[in-house]
Amino acid sequence: MPRAAVILAIGIVLGAAGAIYIQASRSPAPSIEVPDASAPRISPSPAATRRIELDANVVDALGVRPRGTAERAAFYAVVARADARGVESLLIVARALADRNVRAFALDVLLARYAELDPSEAVAAAKELDVPSASLVPLYRTWLASSPEAALSSLGALEDPKKTEVATGVVALVSDDDALVARVIALLPAQPRALYVNALGELARTSPAEALARAGKISDAAQRKDAVNRVLSMWARSDPRAVADYLAGLDVKAQRDAARSGVWQQIAMTAPELALERAELMPQELRGQIQVAAIQTLAQRDPKAALARFEQMPQGVVGRNGILPIIARSYATRDPDGALAWARAQQPPQPGVMAAVISGLADKDPAHAFDLASEIASPAEQTQALQSVMNMSIMRDPASMGPLLDRVLAMPNSAQRQMLVQVALNSLAQSDPDKAVDWLIANPGQAPNAVQQVASTFARNDPARAASYSSRLTGDSRVPWLRGVASSYAQVDSRGALEWVEQQRGTPEYDELAFAVLQSASPQDLAATTRLIESIGREDYQRMGIQSLGTRWANTDPAAAANWATNLRDPAQRTAAVQAVGSTWANQNPPAAKEWVLSQPSGPVRDGILLTLMSASARFGPPDTSLLADISTDQSRVAAVQTAAMTMAQRDADGARSFVESNVADSTERERVLSMVSQVASRRMGVPPAPYVGGFFPPGIAPTMSTGVSQAVIATGVGLSSTTVQRTAPAPASPPAARGTGRP
Repeated sequence: MPRAAVILAIGIVLGAAGAIYIQASRSPAPSIEVPDASAPRISPSPAATRRIELDANVVDALGVRPRGTAERAAFYAVVARADARGVESLLIVARALADRNVRAFALDVLLARYAELDPSEAVAAAKELDVPSASLVPLYRTWLASSPEAALSSLGALEDPKKTEVATGVVALVSDDDALVARVIALLPAQPRALYVNALGELARTSPAEALARAGKISDAAQRKDAVNRVLSMWARSDPRAVADYLAGLDVKAQRDAARSGVWQQIAMTAPELALERAELMPQELRGQIQVAAIQTLAQRDPKAALARFEQMPQGVVGRNGILPIIARSYATRDPDGALAWARAQQPPQPGVMAAVISGLADKDPAHAFDLASEIASPAEQTQALQSVMNMSIMRDPASMGPLLDRVLAMPNSAQRQMLVQVALNSLAQSDPDKAVDWLIANPGQAPNAVQQVASTFARNDPARAASYSSRLTGDSRVPWLRGVASSYAQVDSRGALEWVEQQRGTPEYDELAFAVLQSASPQDLAATTRLIESIGREDYQRMGIQSLGTRWANTDPAAAANWATNLRDPAQRTAAVQAVGSTWANQNPPAAKEWVLSQPSGPVRDGILLTLMSASARFGPPDTSLLADISTDQSRVAAVQTAAMTMAQRDADGARSFVESNVADSTERERVLSMVSQVASRRMGVPPAPYVGGFFPPGIAPTMSTGVSQAVIATGVGLSSTTVQRTAPAPASPPAARGTGRP
């Protein structure tokens, strides 16, 4: 396409061309040398050159006064008389406009004119100019009218998501031509129904009546219903009263369908008073929630009107009680004195109302709002109001924190004082972390519970700077600060955290910091992470750090994590790692985890992972009883049956009982496990369980128990008994009931 190629070549020198055209006093335009020899050169006559230069003036004038009537009129006049070559020249000038909105306007007008002259070249130029999808839509529409085959071929060659966006817009414009709509839709991988419905929704923005008429002609009932509802929702944004009038003329079923599609919710957000006036058109089961939504919207615009509507609403409407605090806060932002007098006059006092009013007051006068909050009689509501005042004040002006915290420190209630200081500092750390740290340094010991959280928040945005503050925090604040920095540092820059913590080696708090980094460090830094593990002196920190690393790594790459775990030299570390990786893997991919765990040495660690596998297999189907033969002790086998049965009982109590009866031979153990299964089933059915006392988890079992099973044990209050089970030799592989501790 020669003209599109010209635009592409000339684009190389757009900066120079733009600078020449923008001069207040113009000189004759210089020749443009195009480096690409394949593109034809422009050699206009002197008269043509002068005309192009004069025409370019209107583009520059538009850039100076983008909304000026005279400037726009002159621009339209020039574009209207331009031929294809003139449009190309003006496109170069318009592309150099600095203001994005002015540039988009000018390009759209020029491309529309180009499409009238040569739609294929207009589309090519638009692609070279990389205009938005919405600007391509009218160009393709014009091209389809003159040469549908070529236009469809070009549209099909666009890449997604642009192709889908352009096609959606085109379908909206040609939706009265079923054959053409079908051909456009055939170009796309998207579902035709969704595309057509979306296209009509877009058409409803400008021509709702036309969009509704086209939606009503759709033959498929489900597609027609979706399209009509989509059009109505879009229409309700621009003309809610017209939509309400339209709904009033529908039959009851159509009104109900429209209401369920969310049309009235849209009307409630756009015109809340209208939604409240037309409540009789809504289904009874939806009326209350739509009225609540309308009053909430109205409260942001006219709280007194919203209050009047609230008082008319019947008691018992779901969500009604939550409206009053919303109205109260909005009321306070507009009329502080009136809102305060109204809130004090409530008899009996309404929960949350005074706190909401004070929250609204805090936006303008935080000190006064704090004093009012301190006077609230209810401790819970007083705390709520004070928290709101602190948060609102800090968001509005972080500098106001100092005077407010001075008031907080003077409060007699130490627990409330500590809580408010922590809330304030946590909020301040997000908006101005330096101020939060400065306050901590200036007030040592006043906020011990906030230090670590402030450090963690600071380090998420600037870990190196947060770490640099550690030398200024002393006493009891130093270790919490370093711990908070370490945890966030490792999350945002694992390698940087590993290097930083290495610099702390030899300090009293090194183990604390290394453990915190280890809990969040990326497993990809394996060599450095392994060295960090080996450098920790405390064995419990080593073990927990390895378990944390193994769990996180197994969530992303279980095979690599398993290889790491099995190759750890230290036996205790290897045990902890294998437990963590195996249990995590068992819940993700039981077959792969099973293959790996059976390659591990027999013993308590492997038993614990097999128990997790048993529980995982019981979540959706019969437990994998083949695993019982691979468990090393009777006690562990009973534990495996118990955890699997408890998991199974949450969905199939009878199946869980049958499973226990088939796989626990000892009658005492069997009755104990059946009792626990019954308790799980009772909880599922809402029946209070009988009390159960005692119980323990065999060594190597509890640490690897799956989350679901652990929660089930906690929820039912039951555990494993300490009854000794006589070990029996594994029975033949068939039938399953004869395996492990199962009955022969």
